[in-house]
Amino acid sequence: MTDYAAVKYVTDSMLLLAEKSCKRSQEDKQESLTAILLSALAFECFINELEDMASRYITSSDADNLQALRDFLIDLEKGDAQIKLKIKTIYYFLTSKRVDMGTLPYQDFNFLIELRNALVH
Repeated sequence: MTDYAAVKYVTDSMLLLAEKSCKRSQEDKQESLTAILLSALAFECFINELEDMASRYITSSDADNLQALRDFLIDLEKGDAQIKLKIKTIYYFLTSKRVDMGTLPYQDFNFLIELRNALVH
């Protein structure tokens, strides 16, 4: 299995586990903690997969903003940047706009990360 295949496998697995846990939490409220943690983990796996794909597949002939996104994602990962900064960076480079973290779905994302941080830290 290549590095990319391994990253994709982990992302897909975490997403599937998070989805199953979320469904189980409808019946068993104790499952909610697991659903929160797995959902946050699946999201971070997806962002890491995006970083990996950007590093591997963006070439010099791609648009300047995609090259810049790749370079910023590499730097953010080296600097152990928080997931919220990565989201803002990705949004900016793909839309040329600042993300409004006070709107949906970003409010939900913020809430998920805050819950995860409260449980883990």
